Amino acid sequence: GRGAPRPPLADVVIDFKNNRLMQHRVTRYPADFAFTSTQITTPQQQWFWDPTRAGFGDAVTKFQGAPVANHQLRRELPAFELMEVRNRPESVRWVGEETAGGRRLQGVSYSQSNGSLYTLWIAAATRQLARLEWLRDDAVDGDQLASYEYSGYRVENGIPVPTRLVERRNGELMRDDTLSYTFNSRPAESLFAPPASGFTERTHFPVAGAQAALMAPT
Repeated sequence: GRGAPRPPLADVVIDFKNNRLMQHRVTRYPADFAFTSTQITTPQQQWFWDPTRAGFGDAVTKFQGAPVANHQLRRELPAFELMEVRNRPESVRWVGEETAGGRRLQGVSYSQSNGSLYTLWIAAATRQLARLEWLRDDAVDGDQLASYEYSGYRVENGIPVPTRLVERRNGELMRDDTLSYTFNSRPAESLFAPPASGFTERTHFPVAGAQAALMAPT
């Protein structure tokens, strides 16, 4: 019906060579309202704005940079998590085996340099990452066990990638997304630049807690 939520859109570009990331999101609500945002992340600086000027007006919010190497969005591509495990061999631990959905899964855990612990459940038959789990801190609920479930794998540019991602927190369904990928797209420089005109610059969000919600670890 008209009151039902409409699927959101997220377009993410990660430039590994230059260590930067751009994400553009459109979240659609009932009654045809859409909240649009664009964010650029580099280790030195981040920028956030609404290209339509509907949500945050004509302001570009500038705040502290963040590492791109272990950015939370990289978890949406299983190959990155497998690379992280390879780069942290001293922290890898065997978790055990379980059966889920008729598949035998083998679990290993590892910790990142900041101490965050991740558990990877790998399908024994295909050696593909089936589920990723980690503990996150929610401002309202406290500790949450978050998970990504990956399925519908296909090979793009020689890399196995899932076409479906299901996110749960404490077992509750948060999203069920269809994924598509493009590799070696050679993004334009302008994609990683905030608006040069038509916007004002500020260093804080006007709504209390908005920056904390945006930057909270997931």
